[in-house]
Amino acid sequence: MLFTHRGTVVTLVMLLAMCWLPAQFQKRYVPLPLRVSVPYEKAWKQMHTTLENDIKLGVGSEDLPRGEIITEFREYISGPMTRTQLAKISDPPKLIDGDWTKARFRYEIRIELIEARKSVVSVDTHIQGRKREFLGNEEWIDVKTNGRLEAELLTAFGKNLFGPEFALEKPKKGFWERDPEYVPDPSLRIPKTAQPERPPE
Repeated sequence: MLFTHRGTVVTLVMLLAMCWLPAQFQKRYVPLPLRVSVPYEKAWKQMHTTLENDIKLGVGSEDLPRGEIITEFREYISGPMTRTQLAKISDPPKLIDGDWTKARFRYEIRIELIEARKSVVSVDTHIQGRKREFLGNEEWIDVKTNGRLEAELLTAFGKNLFGPEFALEKPKKGFWERDPEYVPDPSLRIPKTAQPERPPE
């Protein structure tokens, strides 16, 4: 039996599109900045410790007065599985004139003092894929993060400060939109303050 009602056809097309979209395009959540009840210097020092001990990633450059830390690039994957692995941490475009051969990323971290003993920590991830065209030309292409790497770093940072029970606030279930982007409720735009288990040193 064929559906002839225009509205029914449009609805079916939309449902089929949602079913066939890759998971990373349906669910993209970049964590909000983390607000912590610790002094600026302690947050700065703990971020360095987290990068060194948990993430195993060196610092490429830093600016203490501005609260900026940029890590070195880490090669994430190379070889025939690059496209699949790259899709776990980003939204890579589908290539029609070449293949992905490598992927790398670095963290761009900012720590801001908002009160005497309160700081805000935000993380962005710069992800690149190495594109090799069928004619042999190669270049690094920036790809959009899906938030997984940012969540891993902020979670490790939070657990080091507040204990193993720390967890980032998650978005509401069932959120989906055509251009995947998490937009919090107005009441959630200012992140809650995480409290340490014991008074800061």
